[in-house]
Amino acid sequence: MRNFYMAGMAAFLTFGATGGHAADIEDEGTKVEGAYIVARMAAAFNSDSQFSMEFTKFKTNVLTQYNDKSFAGAVAVGYRFDGMFSLELEGGQTSAKVKAHTLLAVPTATSTVPSRFDGANATGTATVTYGMANIVTEQDTGTFARPYISAGFGLGQANINKFNINLPAPIAPLDAGDATLVNDTRMTYVWQIGAGAVIDITKNLALEAGYRYFRVEDIDLRTSTSNETSLNLNQHQGLLGVRVHF
Repeated sequence: MRNFYMAGMAAFLTFGATGGHAADIEDEGTKVEGAYIVARMAAAFNSDSQFSMEFTKFKTNVLTQYNDKSFAGAVAVGYRFDGMFSLELEGGQTSAKVKAHTLLAVPTATSTVPSRFDGANATGTATVTYGMANIVTEQDTGTFARPYISAGFGLGQANINKFNINLPAPIAPLDAGDATLVNDTRMTYVWQIGAGAVIDITKNLALEAGYRYFRVEDIDLRTSTSNETSLNLNQHQGLLGVRVHF
């Protein structure tokens, strides 16, 4: 996925360099009104999540920790209203790989089972494919940089794929060995809020740099022990984008 979005951004750069004017921005002015398309990549910093599990003899919350950093990518089409704001439709994907699962309450009767599973004893990936409507306000400063604030809301398909642990002893109803905690896919809500700057390169080409908080809200799931549960996914995203105006 990372290579796909890097290739897309390179294509946008090439298009902008050949299709836009090469003259100074100060001489020809920046095109800040009308339709545009933007490709975005993000370094995503993942927060922990929790969900509940009901075993035969006890209940516990499971704390899931993800690799500290992953990558996300998106493409958006938008329209900027001169001196006002932009409206966008964005589609993208983000994922986080599991680093550890921790059973927060293991009774003494099952003390042969560790509470924390990491390394090769914990697996899983949380992947979200989403579509979102954004509103972006940009402040014209009379320079090549325009600060912006953005907010967005939409729908996402969350794939909680093979959240597994390697049990040294059974915890009924799960047997010893490779045991699945959750393996489910659901539709849910996503939203974001962020800020940054648009940096004009030519009349038709600009770069974006910014930060946003991205949240996947209340993913309703069924665990392998058949109880209903939910979890949230949160990311702090450092964004870089290439924008082409038409």
